[in-house]
Amino acid sequence: MSRKSILVVLFAFVAPIACAQRTKPHVATTPGMDKREKFAVTEPCVDPKEHSERMNGTLDKDGRTVYEPPQLNFDLDGDGVDDPVLAADRDANTIRYEIYLSRGRCSRYTGGARTEGTIVGVRGLSNGLRVLEVVGQCDEDCDEVPHQELKFDGRDWVLGARWTVPKK
Repeated sequence: MSRKSILVVLFAFVAPIACAQRTKPHVATTPGMDKREKFAVTEPCVDPKEHSERMNGTLDKDGRTVYEPPQLNFDLDGDGVDDPVLAADRDANTIRYEIYLSRGRCSRYTGGARTEGTIVGVRGLSNGLRVLEVVGQCDEDCDEVPHQELKFDGRDWVLGARWTVPKK
């Protein structure tokens, strides 16, 4: 089954359940954050590892894990609880990250992005969630290390500002 087919089946199964439960969305806030910067979390609770495996097709035909996604933890919404960021898929030049918010035992999917580097930390806020800092690859011959922001735009994670730092 293709990735697209899996997503359609997953949506067809999950959407009616979420609607039937009529759950109120959680709102992520950070102390001192402007009310306009709140992020409503309306996605259903998921297991981040299992969800990212299904989203990225890293299971074999029998449903066994082919690739164990490394997990990073950052407090993305300022609630004092680390939120999982999974490096769900990689190729020679990029890494696909799937990003979740946690409330107690519930993790909710906020989206994902493919980057040309590794997420190393957080900076500032964008639409109620911390901006992630991505550091790119620097070969032996390079003089400067590329950096880039990964920001939440209110609906998904998008690449933001770029800059370089002299190689030490």
